[in-house]
Amino acid sequence: MGHFDGVAHAQAISDRVETTRRAWAAGDVTTEQAVVSAEAVNRLGCDVEQTASLTAEVHLIALAPHYSHEDFRHLAAHLVEVVDPDGADAQLGALLQADGKRALEATVFRAHRGVDGVGSFSGKLPRHGFANASIVITITLDQLHNGLGETVLDTGTTISTSQARGWRVTRT
Repeated sequence: MGHFDGVAHAQAISDRVETTRRAWAAGDVTTEQAVVSAEAVNRLGCDVEQTASLTAEVHLIALAPHYSHEDFRHLAAHLVEVVDPDGADAQLGALLQADGKRALEATVFRAHRGVDGVGSFSGKLPRHGFANASIVITITLDQLHNGLGETVLDTGTTISTSQARGWRVTRT
């Protein structure tokens, strides 16, 4: 797990995960396994029945010694999907919404209107683990205003005009 963060470990191993705490105290699981198990159980929604939560926690603790830390972490990550699928959907939805908001805030789009009525657009897309990408879109002003039709990026990719309109425009 690398760096030991005692505060985070103590917070993760709360009263809700008493079975994990006991297994850890008994030496049945490592500190890392206890934290992974506790965090997985703590991600379950409050409306999940205590019996289902406890059954899942006991199962995780039983599996922990048989998996590497990385494999156990992946296994535990699926606990919410199995025990609380509605909660998993809500968590994923919140993550995707936050990611979309960050991406939109990081998107830059510039518009230039030519004398012939054809607009030229350029922009920067947000980072997703790679270098920032730059794009150039050529689109008529009418298409930009009404959102109808298709336009071609400088890469040759065709996108809908409404997609192009979705980016934040900065006039230059």
